[in-house]
Amino acid sequence: MQIIKLNLHLHLQFWKLAAIYRFDMAVYTKIFLKFPRRFWPVGEGKQFFVYASRRRGYYGMWQSFEREYPGANVFLVTVTGDESRRIEQQPNSVTKAEAVAVLRNMFPDADVPDATDIYVPRWWSNRFFKGSYSNWPIGVNRYEYDQLRVYIYIFRPQTSVINSYYYLMTHAAND
Repeated sequence: MQIIKLNLHLHLQFWKLAAIYRFDMAVYTKIFLKFPRRFWPVGEGKQFFVYASRRRGYYGMWQSFEREYPGANVFLVTVTGDESRRIEQQPNSVTKAEAVAVLRNMFPDADVPDATDIYVPRWWSNRFFKGSYSNWPIGVNRYEYDQLRVYIYIFRPQTSVINSYYYLMTHAAND
């Protein structure tokens, strides 16, 4: 909602603009890595792994897909916030090298091979999405949320501008 790329000048009241800018699009990136073989432990209680870094959101949550897809050798890692934005702007080869380095720190006794493939969805840099999901930030209350939901009639058609081509679209905009 914060990025309006229409050639349309909206004159919204301040309270409505403030409500729009209170909410943001959060960035949450799930990176999929394929390996030639499994090197991580499997079994009960060994599907999720946590990596603690001093950098917030840096390759923190890992999930093995061995239970769902045995033999696929796929790991999913989640990055968030500024790390997601940074990763979306770098080549996949750099991301792959960073992720493998983290795994080698997490499993120092294992022979961690290089990943053979990587998939990085880029929701934040995609102009149609600009993020992963709309975020209700800390400190925003229900009243402020309700201000965001208030419908405002933007199009106020006047008889002088209505013609047969725009007639149906104008009424649809007012519904």
